[in-house]
Amino acid sequence: MAFAAPAVGHQWTLEPARIGLLLSAGPLGMGVGALLLSPLGDIWGRRPAILLCVSVVGSGMLLSALARSYEELAFMRFATGVGIGAVLTSSSAMVAEYCPTRWRGMGMALMAAAFPTGAVAGGAAALFLAESYGWRSIFLAGALGTLALVPLALIFLPESVEFLMAKRRPGALDAVNRLLEAMNREPIAAMPRTVSTGGAPRFATLFQRSQRPITLSLAFIFFSFMTSFYFILSWLPKLAAMAGYPGKAATTAGLLLNIGGVAGALAGGVLLARSTSSRVAICTVLLMCLGMAATGIALAMQAALIPFVLVTGVAMFSSMAALYTLMLQLFPVALRVTGVGLVSTAGRIGAVAGPSTAGLMVAAGSHMALLCVVLAVPAAAAALAVALIGAYVKAPPGAQGSGRR
Repeated sequence: MAFAAPAVGHQWTLEPARIGLLLSAGPLGMGVGALLLSPLGDIWGRRPAILLCVSVVGSGMLLSALARSYEELAFMRFATGVGIGAVLTSSSAMVAEYCPTRWRGMGMALMAAAFPTGAVAGGAAALFLAESYGWRSIFLAGALGTLALVPLALIFLPESVEFLMAKRRPGALDAVNRLLEAMNREPIAAMPRTVSTGGAPRFATLFQRSQRPITLSLAFIFFSFMTSFYFILSWLPKLAAMAGYPGKAATTAGLLLNIGGVAGALAGGVLLARSTSSRVAICTVLLMCLGMAATGIALAMQAALIPFVLVTGVAMFSSMAALYTLMLQLFPVALRVTGVGLVSTAGRIGAVAGPSTAGLMVAAGSHMALLCVVLAVPAAAAALAVALIGAYVKAPPGAQGSGRR
């Protein structure tokens, strides 16, 4: 949507505030999907939840290409976001549960790197498609690519071993041993006694006395971080165009943000193998704040954007890898997807608040440098909250842990 927004706004003569709401429709849907559909990953399993929600994403993108009005496009972007929000929670849990403890941070970093890698590929395609075939072709191409993943996932995507052990359904032991055999691991004679079966996941469990401080702290962290993250991710191409940069240069700015994100996510993985997720998150989130402020000043001065945008992208996605690793360490297996879904919903509320606030500030005539500085403040608050929650994480340098002090 970020790449299609300039063309959509021009075709339908949309005011900045309406563009901001259009950019926020997807993240809003992601919040709803993370909250309402994520428990399916703890009830049905990671695999069936992912398959269902990828199908929803592809269908939503296809219908976005057919939208006849602003309202229809906004609704389809919301529906697409519902699927994305639930896919992210189950897939992040799947990655964490298949990675060795020491390399869990690298696993999350590789997943985080996939976001900007896809955005770079999608952005490069968008430059060609939008000019040659119009903005609708961007969503059509994305829909076809997404729906093509469904049969691949049916063939190659396994269920989580940890989920099978936690639920202990009939035939679970045989299913676990088949997966262990595929990974060249020794079979087990019985389920580990230490794994709790648990009942159906309940949100109330996340607010019990022992878990409540962690749940609330993580919700605040992700709300604040995503407010800043989605503001710059969604608005950078539009801000560059408003600042007077040529059309291709404005779109390229968004592309460079994601190119920096690929390098940042991988760098974050290396750091996470050598330090705690909380320490890495604090440093990278603060670097993101500085990068956003510098980008705003460069926009206002019409200066060279490349170094500031790249630094911001590096910091954004290394922060994402660190924060997701931190969050996955702090939720038990039986509630992991539900917990991630709840916290992700708080993040998606921030993802709506960031672009929407920017649209209102632009409509009110706010200076670009001030806009970027103000919307970097929530990320600074997130870094402070990470520093406070870091005491709960037990992960000595060189080995990402999964418990608490």
